[in-house]
Amino acid sequence: MTKFFFFIAFSLALTTNAQQISTFKQAPAKNIVITQLDSVYAPALGDSNAVFAANEEVFIQAYTKFVQGFGQLLADSNFVWPTERKGEIRGFNRVYFNADGSVAFWVYSLKKLELSDSDQIRFEHLLLCYCQKIKLKMNTPNQQKYVQCAPVLYRE
Repeated sequence: MTKFFFFIAFSLALTTNAQQISTFKQAPAKNIVITQLDSVYAPALGDSNAVFAANEEVFIQAYTKFVQGFGQLLADSNFVWPTERKGEIRGFNRVYFNADGSVAFWVYSLKKLELSDSDQIRFEHLLLCYCQKIKLKMNTPNQQKYVQCAPVLYRE
């Protein structure tokens, strides 16, 4: 009986669509393997086979608004960047989207900046809250999962 309940719980864990947030550096420790994800998620842009090749401009506008929304959440939540880096914080995001525009994985780096453990926990908590509430508003052809990567600039 115990094995049966374990099997059900394990099966449910595999089928949930929980978002995962990580730095590129910590991704392997969290079992996030970029090459495996890239084999499952089609590129949003970049070539003629990209998911949004026919709607590049519309996608770029939607993605920009999506990422700016997270920046606004940071500001609204009074997230404070480390004092040595006031002003502009440069980073890089690789976001894996489900076909409905919800985030499956968000992998990021912040250039020339290491957050304290407490700041990183807060940053990732805010990012996770954002991902749970907001979807990228784009209709995907053929219900494809897709990935988009881009540099990002956070401003205080």
